[in-house]
Amino acid sequence: MYDGQRRFLFILPIASIFLVLFIISAAIIKTWGMPLDDSWIHQTIGRNTATWGIPGFIPNAASSGSSSAIWPWIIACNFHFLPFIPSTAYMLFLNSFFYTSIAYLLFRIGKIQEVSTSELISLACFPVLYGNFAWLISTGMEHLLFVLLVVASVYLLFTTNISNKNTQIFLVGLCFGLSILTRPEALALAPIYLMVIYIRNK
Repeated sequence: MYDGQRRFLFILPIASIFLVLFIISAAIIKTWGMPLDDSWIHQTIGRNTATWGIPGFIPNAASSGSSSAIWPWIIACNFHFLPFIPSTAYMLFLNSFFYTSIAYLLFRIGKIQEVSTSELISLACFPVLYGNFAWLISTGMEHLLFVLLVVASVYLLFTTNISNKNTQIFLVGLCFGLSILTRPEALALAPIYLMVIYIRNK
């Protein structure tokens, strides 16, 4: 494949990602809203967390209304430190960043595994090709952060850019631990991570 063709192909995921972000952003900015009642439940819990320091749907009372241990605190940063930014814009920025980072890390994982150019482009385009990712940008919920942390832990597990094995394992554990705080079902992946770490360090 010619260099010019390769450069053109690598533009595809970048252009498609920005197109998706533009379309979703335009829809959110037009209505200044989020599509799910769960989104607003999270906003209420986040606001109460910022006000009272306790994550709960009822002010000053802890509750299990959130599906994530860490997400109410991330939302609380908006209400406490950046109250001048509308919550919809804050969520849009965060999830757009997570969305783009997922695509980048998938690309980096493909480079590590030395896959073909077409497979590399497909990996980078995966968030676009899988329509739910675009939908999740607009929801203001924690799912894209969860995916990003899992993908980041996989990237750190296989990267050769970290010479110190202990540092590498620590960073993998940090990302994986944060993914559990984001969505507890990440615990189901723990045996896989432990097995891969054992095999790679055997």
